[in-house]
Amino acid sequence: MIFGSAAVAAADDASIGVGWLPHFHDMGLIGMLLQPLFVGGSLVYMSPMTFLKRPVRLLEAIDRYGAHITAAPNFAYELMVRRVTDAQLAQLDLSSLRVALSGAEPIRARTLDAVIERLGPAGFRADAFVAGYGMAETTLIATASPVGRPTVHLDADPAALERGRVIPAGSGTRLVGCGATVAGLDIRIVDPVTLRTLPDGHVGEIWIAGTSVAQGYWGRGEETRGSFAAHTEGVGPYLRSGDLGAHHAGDLYVTGRLKDLIILNGRNLYPQDIEEAVRGIHPALADAEGVVLSIEADGQERLLVIQGVRTNAWGGLNPAELAARIRTTVARGFEVPAPSVVLVERRAVHRTTSGKVQRASMRAAFLDRTIRAVLHEEIEPAVERMRTPVPVLV
Repeated sequence: MIFGSAAVAAADDASIGVGWLPHFHDMGLIGMLLQPLFVGGSLVYMSPMTFLKRPVRLLEAIDRYGAHITAAPNFAYELMVRRVTDAQLAQLDLSSLRVALSGAEPIRARTLDAVIERLGPAGFRADAFVAGYGMAETTLIATASPVGRPTVHLDADPAALERGRVIPAGSGTRLVGCGATVAGLDIRIVDPVTLRTLPDGHVGEIWIAGTSVAQGYWGRGEETRGSFAAHTEGVGPYLRSGDLGAHHAGDLYVTGRLKDLIILNGRNLYPQDIEEAVRGIHPALADAEGVVLSIEADGQERLLVIQGVRTNAWGGLNPAELAARIRTTVARGFEVPAPSVVLVERRAVHRTTSGKVQRASMRAAFLDRTIRAVLHEEIEPAVERMRTPVPVLV
């Protein structure tokens, strides 16, 4: 629904957007390329590689063209914060920007805060961020925070979150509110097992119905029936998003992916929370992606961390010491058995065109021993036995 995307960004024929997301990505196509065509506005577009090689170019484009709107996944905002220099920042004026949409992957409160702090002196406003949730199947935007309102954060009690409840706490797992449902859509939180609608504050699968939801997948009838024909308590059809979330005080909070959820000793663990904790252990991990996976071995679920490393930031630490820190941090911080660890060069972690980590692809690569650029491994024997045997040379 291009109209919904334009409404969320408060776009009109005087709006100027800047973007770099590829046109074959849903946010790049609908959120950036088609939106100005629909409203009659202007767009400054650069290639993804232009941005990724030198993220400050996007900020320079905002300054040069007096841009009002941009959109990107969370990781792109992190790149801008880390790579813009003080000298570059001193030359920028970002005060024209009124909408910086963040979506397409989990939105981190830490990232939003870092952008506001780092880019604030150049005129970036705290209320410019718009946190959104959407899918290609809903022709993009499903919920969004209002333009001109600082994003809402909620510190959720971690123990309650593991039990499927979002309960505010003084400190805990910080979630970002993705706003209210856009016009023309109906969003329900549904228990993926019982298929019953859950009340506010309960975590379940996000189901979506409405005018912008697609009819199905072209030429994939079985997948279409499984995803687009869901009913809850006799009401439907709904699209099953595969995402987990909860409604609280009018905002949607996305907690993770149903297929990525790790159930360990009866607890629900979200891999992105563990991945974020790992990146905070050492500078060599801070600017590198990683994945946390669950491997069933000997009848038990066991954790595996595959983490990218910036090898030029090792410092005096060797790979074995870094792996040991990861094992200790995860075990103590999440009260779980120490995970197996694989350290790789940072570009060896599989990602989509928009920068999302591909956990399923990395799991398959681990099991069949096709992970590239391995720097160090510490694998439990039970987990090692689940992998493709090493060929024996005769």
